[in-house]
Amino acid sequence: MKKRLNLKNGLSLTIDRNERVSTVTYAIYFAVGSIYESERNQGISHLVEHMFFRRLNHLSQEEFYFRTESMAGTVGGTTSTQYTRLELTVISDYAAEAFELMKEIFADFRWTFDELEAEKRVVCREIEQRGRGIDYLDRLQSGSAALSRPIKGTIETVTALTLQEVNAWKRRFFSCDNACFVAVGNFDESVEHMIKDSLTAVKPTAERVPTRKQFRPKNAFSRRIETDRWLPSIDGDTADVSMVFDIDLAENDLVAVRVAYDAFCCGNGSKLSLMLRDTCGLIYDMDTCLEVYGSYGRLFVGWSVQDKRLFDSLDIFFEQLRAFKRGITAREYLSSVGFSTVNAVKYRDDTCGLARQYGYFDFICGIPFSIEESVLRKETLTVEEVNAAINSVFAPQNLFVYSAANRKHIRKKDLISRFEREKF
Repeated sequence: MKKRLNLKNGLSLTIDRNERVSTVTYAIYFAVGSIYESERNQGISHLVEHMFFRRLNHLSQEEFYFRTESMAGTVGGTTSTQYTRLELTVISDYAAEAFELMKEIFADFRWTFDELEAEKRVVCREIEQRGRGIDYLDRLQSGSAALSRPIKGTIETVTALTLQEVNAWKRRFFSCDNACFVAVGNFDESVEHMIKDSLTAVKPTAERVPTRKQFRPKNAFSRRIETDRWLPSIDGDTADVSMVFDIDLAENDLVAVRVAYDAFCCGNGSKLSLMLRDTCGLIYDMDTCLEVYGSYGRLFVGWSVQDKRLFDSLDIFFEQLRAFKRGITAREYLSSVGFSTVNAVKYRDDTCGLARQYGYFDFICGIPFSIEESVLRKETLTVEEVNAAINSVFAPQNLFVYSAANRKHIRKKDLISRFEREKF
């Protein structure tokens, strides 16, 4: 049974006990990511995420990993545009010990100069190996400087960050009054009471609660070719394509949008993925993502293909999109609703996946997540509602395009001409 609490110290707490599973996941979401950064300090949130694994309060890196591995634990961290997440999954026998470890993240401690310099070198190696394709574009989107900045920062910005800046960023944003603690899995009532009591006693480190940022590009829902097509030249013979559609969530049902997204492009069984893989021989699997920023959302579709097949892939994309806008077929509808429903139900057995749903939707998006309500909504969803979402979202005025290719093989003016004449 899911429980949501807002503690007096500002911390949001979500607890969901499930005796049928054999694991426990603790996840902490902080409302900070690249959209909170400036051009000068970009990458600082991701660096702080790394620093928790360099030293966690009084625990050295060696001691931290010894303890997590002794509990057969899986530990991880993620930084995105909107949030930073730290999580630990262990078998149920270690529920209490794992919590004692995770709560140290809220301790008021500072890192040293040597620790910071060592972790900077790790992050810089990550940046160097990031590549030049859609994997490192970080969902470029015109109209927002914050979204065009790489989440990991650049070697120059990360190297220039000072110890004072990093410790100050930790105190301001990685505080209990800017966080949500999620506990999901098989633990008993005594552990639940321990979690509540211990977290209630945590004191905020921030001087003030940071203002939660919402994202919406200034030119959302009014895209134009001269401002919204990023067409740089890259080396090699592989082209990268990214398509981003604006979603007005004040006018669209998120569940209907999700089903439309699943049917059109999500998963290897979607029509678009099958066509592009078979016809154009994609370099990698197609990359898709659906993100929510308050009342604004965006749907991302990306792929990599040989330069010589770039225009073929664009032809297929728009051909499939035009067909999709004529109406979702009964087969596509049943497949997509089934895919979405199973994805929701399986979270009952996936403590890590469920913790992520709670942290992201409940805390970051402000949209309470419930497996039961999600399944029920999909059971009552109609084809008409899905078609309305399709035609609302997949519209020319919502489309932002990024396409990178070798200018020796693909002329920029030919790409622009290709997009200018497209009708869908």
